[in-house]
Amino acid sequence: MFLRRFTGVCFLVLAIVLFASFSMVEAVEEPDFPDEIEGEHELTFWSWMPGVEEAVEAFEEKYPNVTVDHENVGVGPDHYDQLMTVIAAGDGAPDVTMMEYGYLPQFIDTGGIKEIGQFGFDEYEDYFLDWTWDSVVRDGEIYAIPWDQGPNAFMYRQDLFEEAGIDELPSTWEDFREAAEQLQEYHGDDVYIANFDTSSRDEFQSYPWQAEAQWFTEEDGTWTINISDPETQMVAEFWGEMIEDGLISTHDNDPDYIAALSDGEIAGQLAPSWEPALTADEVPEQEGKWRIEHMPQWEEQDELVSSNWGGSTTAVTTQSESPEAAAIFARWIATSKEANEIHFEAGGSFPVTHYGLNMEILYEPDEFYGGQVLTEIYEEAAEGVPDWQFSPWTTHVDEAFEMAFAQAVDGDIGWIEALELMEEEIEREAEFGGYDVIVD
Repeated sequence: MFLRRFTGVCFLVLAIVLFASFSMVEAVEEPDFPDEIEGEHELTFWSWMPGVEEAVEAFEEKYPNVTVDHENVGVGPDHYDQLMTVIAAGDGAPDVTMMEYGYLPQFIDTGGIKEIGQFGFDEYEDYFLDWTWDSVVRDGEIYAIPWDQGPNAFMYRQDLFEEAGIDELPSTWEDFREAAEQLQEYHGDDVYIANFDTSSRDEFQSYPWQAEAQWFTEEDGTWTINISDPETQMVAEFWGEMIEDGLISTHDNDPDYIAALSDGEIAGQLAPSWEPALTADEVPEQEGKWRIEHMPQWEEQDELVSSNWGGSTTAVTTQSESPEAAAIFARWIATSKEANEIHFEAGGSFPVTHYGLNMEILYEPDEFYGGQVLTEIYEEAAEGVPDWQFSPWTTHVDEAFEMAFAQAVDGDIGWIEALELMEEEIEREAEFGGYDVIVD
């Protein structure tokens, strides 16, 4: 996956998203942090988040008896490879590490991540969006603090839609297909309602997540794999037919994608909360032409259902010699309003707490999007994200997806066959790793 999307997907960085007005979520006050941390402590913290140095300095000013040594050991695989190495060695791990939701189960299973509910963190569940909290809990035990998220919406070229007689983004995916046909009838076959990166498991996963599929579930130590469930089959067939009928483009996130975007060939894009700023930076000449709206729904309904793409947590390792101080730091750096404001200004990190979503800094009109207040969309989207359980094999899921869907795009296998092939590959890797698995 190219750096443009990989950076946004995994880390919600580079997105200086401008938002405005007052939040409509429940007004929950920030829970108190301790006035002091007893004793002298030296902590190490691994993170790639922009602006984190400033947040660390603010923490040290609040707790002058705690010194935090921040290290950026790499992005994505580089970070996780080093972390896995030091955990396996039993020495050299940081006290606190940044950890994406999708990788947390894998590191929990190494025994290298400390359970932090013992420090009273079970009291904070109600402050978080449900799915983010559920993602850090295993068998009632808390292994990390949710930090940020990437709720999904849809961005589209309002001018191209209106010229084709489409006044707004369709409300259902069925209507979305009809709009794709209408766009091409007016603009020609080289204008697509969306781009679909067929190499991105994160993008594809967003759609069955919205359809309330559940690829992985764990009970009593046994994992059930169910990637070819009816919801995911529906999604695969829908997008597969859109590809086969030439209604969407299938660029990877590379210079060809940017060129197509610039040329007006791409009229829409799945847009996690970090995406709008990237697009504004890539095609500044299109200011005022784009709009953000909620994802179309799989069926007409009153309650909005969205999904998520991206986001991270902070976790304490079992090698920490100051686990309670480390846990307080992990919560502060991820959820304090002071830190959240720093992270948002530096990199567009979108908060995961109800009180964080009330911060006024999130709410300013964005002129690139016609003066829309983008958080009014993304806040509602975040509240509409269903639960999703990640597996301990995220790396293998990515590899299996890329392999299977490349064959489907080439026409070598069908879209349902691609899902079944994914299941087979993941089952093989899981069993090789010693897991008890069932394919449903």
